Amino acid sequence: MGLGVLDAKSVEQILGTSLLDEDANSGIPDRLRATLKTAKGKNGNIVLIPQPSNDVNDPLNWPEWKKQLTFAVLCFGTALVCVPGPMLGSSFGILNVEFNASFTKLAQLNGIVIVMAAPSIWIASAIIPYFGKRPVFLVSMILMMVACIWAAKAKSYGSLLGARAIQGFAAGPFEAVVTGTIADLFFVHQRGKYSAAWVMCQLGPTNLAPLVCAYIATNLGWRWAFWILAIFSGVCTILLFLFCPETHYKHDANIETMIAEDDTEKEAPAMHAEQVENGGGVAMHGSRRTFVQELSLFPTHRLSKDNMVKSLSRPLALLSYPAILYGSFCYAMTVNWAVILNISLVQVLSGPPYLFDGIQVGLVYLSAFAWVLITSCLAGPLSDFLAKKLSRKNNGIYEPEFRLWVVILYLFFGTMGFVGFGLSVAAGDHWFGFTMFMGMINGASIFGNVTFIAYVVDSHPFVASESLITLNIVKSVIVYAFTWFINDWIAARGVKETFSILGGLNTVIALLAIPMYIFGKRGREWIQTSPALNALQYYTGETL
Repeated sequence: MGLGVLDAKSVEQILGTSLLDEDANSGIPDRLRATLKTAKGKNGNIVLIPQPSNDVNDPLNWPEWKKQLTFAVLCFGTALVCVPGPMLGSSFGILNVEFNASFTKLAQLNGIVIVMAAPSIWIASAIIPYFGKRPVFLVSMILMMVACIWAAKAKSYGSLLGARAIQGFAAGPFEAVVTGTIADLFFVHQRGKYSAAWVMCQLGPTNLAPLVCAYIATNLGWRWAFWILAIFSGVCTILLFLFCPETHYKHDANIETMIAEDDTEKEAPAMHAEQVENGGGVAMHGSRRTFVQELSLFPTHRLSKDNMVKSLSRPLALLSYPAILYGSFCYAMTVNWAVILNISLVQVLSGPPYLFDGIQVGLVYLSAFAWVLITSCLAGPLSDFLAKKLSRKNNGIYEPEFRLWVVILYLFFGTMGFVGFGLSVAAGDHWFGFTMFMGMINGASIFGNVTFIAYVVDSHPFVASESLITLNIVKSVIVYAFTWFINDWIAARGVKETFSILGGLNTVIALLAIPMYIFGKRGREWIQTSPALNALQYYTGETL
């Protein structure tokens, strides 16, 4: 048993279980140690997972500045597509008068953005294996620009709802595929901090957009918020075209870093001749693609031999994997917390005793934004630190379940935030109290999102991109369902009872990490050994 994680019963090599710290494992055969590629500098003892190929065009082998630039542009795109969803939240009072719509009906302007992300993510999952991620990002951002222009010119509730649907469709790939790009560009020991940076770009605008849009709506009119977003979307399209080359790359399964359960002294697994020959610092092969070549919209060859039916069925097939099913539900609920606050805040604060206007409601989001910034700086590095620290204690062997220790902070801040927010608002306390609790809820979402994304990716590395698409499809469905009843629930039961129940639900979600931590490895073994699920490997493509 590795630090509480139950060992597999019958399979020696388990997907996700890898050698991370070679210095902590003295039992590594010399033949295997000589072929392992490790990190540079102070992390020189860290084994690179996945092991990069010897192809100079493998994104894992790109110069660091190129990885950072690509990731920065994608984060900018993520921030932009995450603005439309919450941007009207603080303007519901204005829209209520203009369109004569109830709060529940106005909530659908946010809900349609969320639910329309699901079909676009699903379609993207079928397109990417053929054409890569680059054209998907470009088409999505162009669609976002067009939809923002439509929304700015909308004259009725129905027209605005249609524009919002297209915005949600355009946002989907950035909400799901960028997380897969993190797995394309970075190694396991780096992914925590980059996942946190991406989550910050996702949740930061979610909390800042209502404030900015409230000022724009008050001074220029709410339509100008969409005109400004359309301009930024055009700028981002240019940046994506110039500085976001294709990152989708098909790696061979690297079994060199997978370790047998009890006997690291065994003969090293058989390795391809090229891997042995090139393992010890031998020069890369292939010619590096030029800047002009990387501007191509489509890959020079088909990236996958899968048929379209297989590609479309893969996200659903992956729900048979315990880690992905668990991660999908938990991730959906942690994202849901921020959405619930966005669509209910005007309802809660516009009435007595607070009587806040749109700008005052927008200012409340500053606390949440500050918490997002702070926790984003902590969650990623903490996740990576625990992965390395616990691996060293576990004889150098990394288990994805080590990431789940961060859930303790998710439990503490999330439950306290929900219960405290409900009690504070119900009692009519000073605004400082409930804004602080609101910030804690958003901080908990950061800890949760980073943890569940990293856990799923590390548990099933060969289907990392596909599994993250599954996560976001489930998220869209669950979050959209909450937009249909949360406002009526608050109106019927009151903010104190509603948010106390949500706090209890947050506790249940956090406690699910305990059985997952203990039995998660057994679940991955079950995937590899179950006869019924062997057939599903045709759809998932994950084999050992």
